[in-house]
Amino acid sequence: MKEMKFGIKKAKATAIVLLCTASLTACGGQTNINEELPKNSQAPVVEVQPPSPIAGGTLKLSMRYPLTLNPLLNEDATVDGVLKLVFEPLVALNEQQKPTPNLASSVNFASDGLSAVITIKDGLKWSD
Repeated sequence: MKEMKFGIKKAKATAIVLLCTASLTACGGQTNINEELPKNSQAPVVEVQPPSPIAGGTLKLSMRYPLTLNPLLNEDATVDGVLKLVFEPLVALNEQQKPTPNLASSVNFASDGLSAVITIKDGLKWSD
């Protein structure tokens, strides 16, 4: 019985010490940034030059491993984003997922929806 009373007293003393330590560390003063600077001082002005392009180098793009580089057969959105940097689409989709001309000057769909007539912009050259 004597050992149990001593154990309870020791546990209470440990708890009190922990609470006092926690309360003292939590009550640290907060620093106000405005009080550290003189009232009339201004922050230093640093001029930042915009980056200028450098010839050469490597452009790294993030995408999954492509199963194909053919934009007509590709099914991966990450690969599609990179392929659009290489292959310019005739028609792009807007926010409402409706086709809008890109390299095409116009797109006309048949009334049955099974075909379309795409007119290419003047001055474009086809390449293989």
